[in-house]
Amino acid sequence: MHRRTLLAAGLTLPFMHGCSQAADVLPSPAPTQGLNAALMDRVAVRAEALPRLHAMIVARDGQRLFERVWRGPSLETPVNVKSASKSVIAALGGVAIGQGVFQGVEQPISAFLADRFPATPDPRLAEVTIGDLLSMQAGLGSTSGADYGA
Repeated sequence: MHRRTLLAAGLTLPFMHGCSQAADVLPSPAPTQGLNAALMDRVAVRAEALPRLHAMIVARDGQRLFERVWRGPSLETPVNVKSASKSVIAALGGVAIGQGVFQGVEQPISAFLADRFPATPDPRLAEVTIGDLLSMQAGLGSTSGADYGA
């Protein structure tokens, strides 16, 4: 059970690292309170070896139990988390499909967003599906600026 808890926390941490409100929501950590300290040490060593992981927070019931920054800005500094956000949105899309809110990834977005389309949309917009959005293949223009994702 501890492994699943730690793994689940680890998967959400990069997303939380970029949230400017995370420091306001979670109180400062008590050193591994309620966690197996030896296990946390092993997890931290393995996490540090991941070159693209900048920081890790383990929280339970709104309490920070462990936090560490290996590279990059402090936990209080907002950062761009587009890739992590995409993962969260994809997971939420899967939940929506599982609960029947969406029919599936082949469903056109016009089924639920047509009222938000421009007055005279490009006809191809009617063909864009949930899957196109989730796989970033919708053909929509970039909103990230000229130097990102060229």
